Amino acid sequence: YEWNGTELASGFKFNDGSWSGNINWGAGEESALVLGEEYGLADFGNDIMIADFDDYILNEPKIVLDSNNKTILVTGTPVKVTHDWYFAGSYNNNVLDEKSMMVKQDNGEYELASVMLNDAEGSFKIASENWSVQYGGEVITSEELSVTLVQVGGMGNDALYEIIPGEYSITWNPETAVVTFKLLNATGVEGIAAEEVEAVYYNLQGVKVAYPTNGIYVKVTGNKSEKISVAE
Repeated sequence: YEWNGTELASGFKFNDGSWSGNINWGAGEESALVLGEEYGLADFGNDIMIADFDDYILNEPKIVLDSNNKTILVTGTPVKVTHDWYFAGSYNNNVLDEKSMMVKQDNGEYELASVMLNDAEGSFKIASENWSVQYGGEVITSEELSVTLVQVGGMGNDALYEIIPGEYSITWNPETAVVTFKLLNATGVEGIAAEEVEAVYYNLQGVKVAYPTNGIYVKVTGNKSEKISVAE
């Protein structure tokens, strides 16, 4: 079988039209598809992603499918494009489809200057304007607020966060796929009386600190948080 088109964005599958039949072929365990190289398909696999295809569309694409061996060969001319980037998260009763546009900075990174994350746990993706490119698959914690995401496709494979509830700025570097959360203001932990818990301290990067020394910290006691200055 052969398909010729005018343009192709990364992320596609082969299907018999029912989405539940025997023909539902996608990406297997092997690495992402490479232009001009034979690629093996897997039953009920994920979306097929083209290697090094984050910032490209494929002009004049041609896909040749060998249905007997379940392999494909993709050729075409890659053309670099510039994406708008969005932070899409399941937080504060949002659904993942609700995207917040990130603003491009002079250094080439993208920033969401302020977002309230009222829950200690949630999920998110960094996605292009039309969901053709998506990143997730890793975990942000208060101990590690900067991580390298992986390119994912279709449903699932969200990135997770397990953090101090509060106001954050979020930056995204599309060249390195690094996303960074920065705590601006902690809101504490709801539903726990202050007198029942000991104070916990975090630096301004959201990293838990056992013994604060010189500097400014966020002190969280139950559902109360405050910035404090420590000098020795």
